[in-house]
Amino acid sequence: MSGKLPKRGLVVAQNVVIGYQLASLFKQQGWHMQVVHRDYSAYEVILHQKVDVVIADIDSPSLGGLAVLVYCHHHFPGTETYGVLQGDDGDLKRLARDVAGCQGFFYLQSESLQLDTSRGMATEFQPGSASV
Repeated sequence: MSGKLPKRGLVVAQNVVIGYQLASLFKQQGWHMQVVHRDYSAYEVILHQKVDVVIADIDSPSLGGLAVLVYCHHHFPGTETYGVLQGDDGDLKRLARDVAGCQGFFYLQSESLQLDTSRGMATEFQPGSASV
């Protein structure tokens, strides 16, 4: 069998709407994505399954998304990490890059639970954005 296994990813988002929007972007590219809404659930997945990418909401301090990314970066250096932000907080982004190895960010539209597909990493995953 010559087929490659799909890459696996994890989305850590307190809000179900945001989590499934992110997962759908990756699924359109052939990824297998899992969505969790608690940091302890994320650790369970990371410890028991191979995960190629972890995307976490880093705006919600009660969620612990940044801590999950830091854990992945230090214990599983081959795992790519990405953050999700409501605004454009330069200090938070710098912290996420420095301590969690964040390779990019997904942004939410202002005052909404919708991904802003016109900027950030979401533009990379839009249908039709890949060259045919």
